[in-house]
Amino acid sequence: MKRALKKELYLILTCLVLVGSTISFLYAFHCPVIQESRDSVRKQGLFLVQLYKVFGTKGIKEFHQLSGDRR
Repeated sequence: MKRALKKELYLILTCLVLVGSTISFLYAFHCPVIQESRDSVRKQGLFLVQLYKVFGTKGIKEFHQLSGDRR
């Protein structure tokens, strides 16, 4: 009886640790700071896509040459 109780206790503790680590992992990916940085990267990417649609590859290369960016 005592051995079965210890086994159940270890199982419950293991489950609690796994659930706690899963919750902290999920929270880390939905942190507002991380979400803001992802959103800013998405906006920059969408801006570049719009530039390519409007100006094409040659226009983008000329833009980078005029602005001094090396790509």
